[in-house]
Amino acid sequence: MAGRGKGNEAQKRAEIAGRRAIVAEEYRKKKTTRQIAEMLGCDHTTVVRDVKAIIAERRKHAQIDIEDALANEIAGQNASEANLLAIAEDEEQTPATRIAAEAALVRVRGERAKLQGLYAAQRVELTGKDGGTIDVRNYHAELASVLDKVFTAGAPPAVHGEPEPSGGEEAGDGLGDPLSEGQPAPT
Repeated sequence: MAGRGKGNEAQKRAEIAGRRAIVAEEYRKKKTTRQIAEMLGCDHTTVVRDVKAIIAERRKHAQIDIEDALANEIAGQNASEANLLAIAEDEEQTPATRIAAEAALVRVRGERAKLQGLYAAQRVELTGKDGGTIDVRNYHAELASVLDKVFTAGAPPAVHGEPEPSGGEEAGDGLGDPLSEGQPAPT
């Protein structure tokens, strides 16, 4: 009995594999899952499950292919880095050759860092006071309060910790007016 069960299981797996091969081919030809089910004489949900399984398997293989390609690319860059480093450190090379090797070395390291995702954008979460949430429902009141402070003071607030101008002194960057003092304008 146990032998027959295993044989039936193997036969069933072979039937599924054969059906999925046909489903994959017909799906690639842009046939709908209902058309494929009708053609095979099976239930529509069976074909839908087959399509999902085929896509999942292809994604799995695609991910493995991508990982292999990245590993090969990084290995090539490691070899290039070793060669360029040897040239850059070789005292017998001309200074121009050594500098060119250093520049190429920087490019290789940058490309490898990109492949490894070191330059990928990072998600940053903004928080309010004490790490809490930011209340955006009441921002009008807070904005009005800040604006009231600015306008009731009669002068713009100090920038970057500069003191407010006193007496008849004009606000500015502390450099004075170089054109009126006969000095050239900063560039």
